[in-house]
Amino acid sequence: MAVKKRGVNGNSTGNRSSIRLASSLKSPVHRRELRHLAQGWELISDAVSVMDPKTNRLWYINPARRQLYGYTFVQALDKPAKMLNLRDLSAKILRSILTQTRRGRWSGRLLNKNSVDQVFPVDLRTSRLLDAEGELMGLFGVATPGQQYNISDEIIQQLVEQHQVVLSRELYSMLENALITTDATAHSGSHGTNNKRDKGKGSGNSQLVPGIGRLSARELEVFTLIGRGLGTSEIGKKLGVSAYTVQTHRNHIKEKLNLPNATAITYRAIQWAHGGE
Repeated sequence: MAVKKRGVNGNSTGNRSSIRLASSLKSPVHRRELRHLAQGWELISDAVSVMDPKTNRLWYINPARRQLYGYTFVQALDKPAKMLNLRDLSAKILRSILTQTRRGRWSGRLLNKNSVDQVFPVDLRTSRLLDAEGELMGLFGVATPGQQYNISDEIIQQLVEQHQVVLSRELYSMLENALITTDATAHSGSHGTNNKRDKGKGSGNSQLVPGIGRLSARELEVFTLIGRGLGTSEIGKKLGVSAYTVQTHRNHIKEKLNLPNATAITYRAIQWAHGGE
């Protein structure tokens, strides 16, 4: 009669050789029941673990959990499960998770780290693990990697353009009110003079935006449309050019007018567009 060889921690080899249990799990009954349950857990893609309900040390991890976190049996078994959490996870949250688990169950999203300190989100579900007699045998946990989105440069550009449109319109409204008030004050102090402000690229506008004369005709057109509240895509459609070309003009405008950022471009453009009307 063939006798199955015994592996590390008293585990039998053969078709169950991958099932390892922590040496601190002393109860033969619980070891037998846990090994029986683990046969199904070995085959699923979710990361499964069982902890000691008293010390919170890992008694069992399935292959999916080893793959997810990168820890070997030796590195994980009999070690505290909190080694998977980030250092800044508060003790209060950990106590809350354990308390709710011991009472029945807990579920939520956490940031975990693997063996090489890579951080990733997991959706964790925990519950009590009972033996055949209905007594608490361990704390059961199932971790599923959270959905992670790869945002392309195109999507980022679209978000930037949307932000520019909103920002341009908000600044336009604010500056329009401020400039109208300023204009009214200036006219009231002019003692009835009837001098009209130059339109378009007149000298009055040039004083509002130093260096405006350095812009090319196309750059000035783009600059004016920015001041009228149009975003990069809208300007591109209006001028029949790509958003990339419009962004290139924006970069040139920024350099030629010596402006620090996109907000400053919008601010000056609104001044220019308002002064030209």
